[in-house]
Amino acid sequence: MRENEKIALAAFLHDIGKFRQRYEFETQKKSKNIKEYYQFFLEKNEFLPEFEELIKAVFEQDIPEEKEKAIMWIADKIAKGDFEEESYQLNPQNLQTPLRHIFNEQKFFNIEKLSCNSIFPVDNINGNYENLWKEFERDLNEIKEIFRNKEDVNHLKLDAFEYLFRKYTSLIPNRLDKNSDSLYEHLRMSAMFAGVIGSMEDVDEYIKEVKNQNFEKERFLLIAGDFFGIQNFIFDEVKTKYAAKTLRAKSAYIQILVKVLAFYIVNKLNLPRFSIISTHAGKFEILAPNSDDIIKKLENIKKEFNEFFLSRFFGETGVGITYVPASTKDFLDENSYKEFRKRLADEVEELKFKKFNLHKIREKIFEYDEDVNNQNLCEFCQKRKGKESKENYVICDICNHYIEIGKSLVSNRFLAISKEAKDDSDIEIFKGFYIHFFDNPSSVKLKNDVALYDIVTDEEFRGYEKWELSSYVAVKDKFNKYKDYFKSKNKEFFESQILTLEELAAISVTQGIVDNKREKGVEAIMALKGDADGMGNFIKNSKVTSSFVKFNFFARMVDYYFSVYVPITFMKDKPFYTVFAGGDDLFVLGAWNEIIDLSIKVRDDFKKFTDNNLSFSTGLVMSKSNKPVSFIAEIAEHQLENAKDFCCEKKEDSCYKVEECDENKHIKKDAVTLFGYSMNWDVLKRVRAEVIKAFNNFEQKYEVKTTMLYKLLNLADMRIALIEPNKENINEFLKNSLWKSKLSYFYRRNISEDDNELLDKLNKWIEDTPKEFKVSLFEYIYKKRSKV
Repeated sequence: MRENEKIALAAFLHDIGKFRQRYEFETQKKSKNIKEYYQFFLEKNEFLPEFEELIKAVFEQDIPEEKEKAIMWIADKIAKGDFEEESYQLNPQNLQTPLRHIFNEQKFFNIEKLSCNSIFPVDNINGNYENLWKEFERDLNEIKEIFRNKEDVNHLKLDAFEYLFRKYTSLIPNRLDKNSDSLYEHLRMSAMFAGVIGSMEDVDEYIKEVKNQNFEKERFLLIAGDFFGIQNFIFDEVKTKYAAKTLRAKSAYIQILVKVLAFYIVNKLNLPRFSIISTHAGKFEILAPNSDDIIKKLENIKKEFNEFFLSRFFGETGVGITYVPASTKDFLDENSYKEFRKRLADEVEELKFKKFNLHKIREKIFEYDEDVNNQNLCEFCQKRKGKESKENYVICDICNHYIEIGKSLVSNRFLAISKEAKDDSDIEIFKGFYIHFFDNPSSVKLKNDVALYDIVTDEEFRGYEKWELSSYVAVKDKFNKYKDYFKSKNKEFFESQILTLEELAAISVTQGIVDNKREKGVEAIMALKGDADGMGNFIKNSKVTSSFVKFNFFARMVDYYFSVYVPITFMKDKPFYTVFAGGDDLFVLGAWNEIIDLSIKVRDDFKKFTDNNLSFSTGLVMSKSNKPVSFIAEIAEHQLENAKDFCCEKKEDSCYKVEECDENKHIKKDAVTLFGYSMNWDVLKRVRAEVIKAFNNFEQKYEVKTTMLYKLLNLADMRIALIEPNKENINEFLKNSLWKSKLSYFYRRNISEDDNELLDKLNKWIEDTPKEFKVSLFEYIYKKRSKV
């Protein structure tokens, strides 16, 4: 372990005693001095007691002379956001001081571990340190047992320990005397700053600057990486029959590659792993010292990345790197940090237009296979030469890696990133970094592993760092009850563990399958493409960018909602296929009727999670399962854009474009585009519930004829045409104005002359919410009929 790694680790451990102290005070009404509690972890729990002297340093009141102590002291203060000393004393009142919620500082997180149930804002806190500590100690003992007598994998033990601290201290405050940050986030950022400062060439000079309160010099570099062309990479050239084999795997490959590239960078720059701030949603951020040597190495790394992506992916996708210098003041002053985040965002945006800097490349740019023909062309990518597989399709090595990743995500619980290949099944990700999937860590050698992850998307702790990479895809074991139905259609279903898009479509509207026959309900899939509304403006104008620690905690929690909460809460054992879920967006394929319900649940809980500060818009596309996935994805993206442009109805009629909307009168976005119409979520939910209930009740008394339903759709079209009338055609306007009289005539002649209950509702729906009514009626029809 290098010296900068030791300093980073010591900085991470320096305040771990706060957790134990609060537990003892709560249970015994007394506690020892905070300085003594690190002994519990360093000695009793056998977590690297050799760092005792370094950890003691953080409690000094003045900057000590020893370099290592000074580095830790400075790192702690920068992470905290000021150089003030903590002066509070524990008492029963401040012990219950909760962590304020990221979306509303008037609300809080409960004193609980990070889980799907604990991320929502509350008015009155629940939970206590006693229960929290006991659960933590139970899991800590599991780490001790797993890694007992395994000294050569100490770094994996520390990764598991850090994850455990993330799980149990993310939602408790670092300080109890003021509006504080997350304890875990403070420790994590302290470790990052300590490692980076310890890596500075002129660290002694920097310590003197801080001692003299000179915070202006740009001593740091924030490195940002961005995987561009993600959607094209995932969807282009994917044949429908192979979609289930590759889509999730290609998405996972991006996540794995981004993490490996971050590891590669810190390795090349001789930085501790703590320097990696984040790796999610196809992006990474790393903090480094600002020096000529670092910048020179970064430029070389850029070239390596460009060569890799140009040779392997023909320049259609890649990872761009940019870096922005930062001063100590940028991490201490709220306005300076906001300006710094803006500079970084501008650099990342500009990076999208530079990409490979092809004008600077003199040598050969692309590598391509020779002698490619229709017989040996890869059936998956349609770009490289392949060879015939056991499954009788032609596939290249790169696409075969995706297939293997997809299989492994479903069949294994663990993933190791290693500097060596353990066997022939290991896949090289980038320049000597391999991945290895397995189901039992005790069965493999871990010595040369860079990292080891439990990748199952659940909330169980198995003694290792968690990375919910597997997300959720429907597998045959959960849907065996439909086997006979599939056989009745003379289809060879369930050939693979993962359900194909055809199989997902087959089990849509499952209530329509009776005695292995589909009596009602359309077989179709639906794509859900959605993301958060107004995230950029919220970040810009809220307090989440008031400090480095707050911003990283905010980004991590939003990613947690989509990558962990949504799959675990709404997708388990459902007919869904997750393409990607993370950052602030989501793309899911599945049985069409289930996708509609999923989109409502994701949106509603996102509103609760953000305390109505942010909304979630969605584009939904219903399709036959044999349509090209790239086409479905493109339409879904377009439908999402329509939802983003949606504006609620004016008082007189309707407006459709956000730019035409008076924001003081109208609700923007928070919309869904479904069956070609964009609507406000709340209005659609209300009308949908009313329409489905009314027609279900109606069919108990009368026969619901297809002609009736299509007549109602036609009348809704007439009303919709009036909302944006064609003023040049007065005849059409007059014709459409007759919709109400036509409805009354049709209803009394074909349905009932004296039962007006449904007629009154139809009048109201078509008059006030014709689009929402039409969409709801479409759903009702598709659940009743048997053909698209």
